[in-house]
Amino acid sequence: MNIYLKAMFLLMGAALGYVIPNIAQKLALYKYRKKGMSLEVDSRYTVLPVKVGLCVLNGAAWLLAGYLADNFLIAALVSVLFSTALLMALVDIRIRIVPNELLLVLIILGLAFQAAQFGFAAIIPAILCTVAMMFLFSTVAGFVGFDKVGAGDVKLAGGMGLALGYPAIISGLVIMSAVFLLFTLVGLLTKKLTLKTMVPFAPFMMTGMVFALLYTIY
Repeated sequence: MNIYLKAMFLLMGAALGYVIPNIAQKLALYKYRKKGMSLEVDSRYTVLPVKVGLCVLNGAAWLLAGYLADNFLIAALVSVLFSTALLMALVDIRIRIVPNELLLVLIILGLAFQAAQFGFAAIIPAILCTVAMMFLFSTVAGFVGFDKVGAGDVKLAGGMGLALGYPAIISGLVIMSAVFLLFTLVGLLTKKLTLKTMVPFAPFMMTGMVFALLYTIY
């Protein structure tokens, strides 16, 4: 990909990253209204430092995708997958809900990425990864309780499996687990967390997915 397209990816990613906090806020409010509940607007999620930080992060991710991918389509799919993952993580942090609307986007993008990167034959193994991931998370939920591992997490695990396919899903799970373990250890050592603390899991799942995607196109 030439330098002009890379510059375009950087600018588009940065612009989208700047508005992602507002999109996440609106989506959180929409999900609560849909449930007949009210949610106060929390300006902490849309302050300038957060917007600038996500502007830089999303722009850098889009630029990296443009640098690593073999062609424009794959770079675009991975870039939008990253932004979708970022948006999903923010909403989950805000309201502890994994929106079905974003899951649908993840599924569509995941199928498109598998077909573009590996060919249509890769879709069947990716679907099998989806089933395996949902079974794994459902089993874990059965042991610890669905109040701790929600249905949204189970569905998101399926979307993660579809986007990554095999063997990239292994890398995604390893990265997800490592990041979660590090976060938990630091939280316990600093006494910010206890063994009973509930934390949103989508950010860890999406971190694993994004890094595995970047490694795949690399």
